[in-house]
Amino acid sequence: MNPVEERDLVEISLMYYQEGLTQAEIARKFNVSRSLISKLLIEAKERGIVEIFIKSELAYTINLERKLINKYHLEFAYVVDTFDLSDEEIEKRVAQRSAIELSKKLYGKNIGISWGNTLKRMVDYFPFINSKESTIVPLIGGMSADNVDLHSNQLSYKLAQKMRATPTYLYAPALMENETIKQQLISNPVVKNIINSMSSVDVALLGISTVDSRSTMRRIGYISKNEHEIMKELNVVGDINSRFFDINGKEINHAHNNNVIGMNLTKLKNIPLRVTIVDKPFKTEAVRTALETKLLNGIILIDKVAEELI
Repeated sequence: MNPVEERDLVEISLMYYQEGLTQAEIARKFNVSRSLISKLLIEAKERGIVEIFIKSELAYTINLERKLINKYHLEFAYVVDTFDLSDEEIEKRVAQRSAIELSKKLYGKNIGISWGNTLKRMVDYFPFINSKESTIVPLIGGMSADNVDLHSNQLSYKLAQKMRATPTYLYAPALMENETIKQQLISNPVVKNIINSMSSVDVALLGISTVDSRSTMRRIGYISKNEHEIMKELNVVGDINSRFFDINGKEINHAHNNNVIGMNLTKLKNIPLRVTIVDKPFKTEAVRTALETKLLNGIILIDKVAEELI
């Protein structure tokens, strides 16, 4: 082929994109190599002769997903379009979409589950599937006598019902008064067995939040206003599984973290798939740190947060 003119690029592009010829077929017609045709098709794009438009409303969110996966080296990302939705509608849509997406990924897996409103809503919408070989393991103890529907034991039970799986229960509070009492409790054979089983799960479903008055822990009184201020002074970025972490994704050295009964962040990172669901913009910086430091490698989130993370 003589030096490439625009006419050649247009003709090759029409043959490939409109007529459906393969690169090998075009190469034979021009008596050149297939690799040259491939390069010319790339050149046609670079020169603006060819522009590809994907005519689907899903193109926007899928493009965000690809960028997130590539930037943070994720196992998967799923972005929920929330255009023109109220806060309540966003919560509902995220719960519905995350339930459907996770039902594909949880089949046949052993699952660890944390606690919180976002996970509770997802479980409520989770479809009924038949995954009898799965076991559901709570990753943290109970929060308090109130808000039981948010607790990991309750979510383990409800998710197991939806999956026809086997639930397990951690009969212990999430937070003890001090580390001595905590050690006494986790030495109990029943409690110890569940804590050991946490390390064998394939997928961890995790809540994430930040030091913010809108966080569930703050709203239900799990941490006091004074503790809330202390966390800010310690430069806490967020919490996962009720473990507070800093900008480096490390647990802060504080009595709260030391007294939690549940999986710590170091062990959490050994679980193959670690997923959170994000339906609130105020969690963005906590999510960013968790992704950058590999605390999480899977995420379902709203488009507004995805845009900020890219």
